[in-house]
Amino acid sequence: MQPRAKTIQIFLPSGDPQGIRQAEITTRIVRLIEVPRALLKDERIFAAMQGMLAKMVWQQFQRAASVGQG
Repeated sequence: MQPRAKTIQIFLPSGDPQGIRQAEITTRIVRLIEVPRALLKDERIFAAMQGMLAKMVWQQFQRAASVGQG
């Protein structure tokens, strides 16, 4: 199998390349969120990450449920 070219889109929410980075493969449902260790001490960022994780899990659950109903 030959490797295929892929496009990776990178988003910098704060505009700082040393800060939080979000990357995704544009043709798939794959998203990576990288948070530097120094920012993990910030309670606001930690709380936001927990909220995002809960939202992603809920979306996956809804997708699975809708596929099962079809």
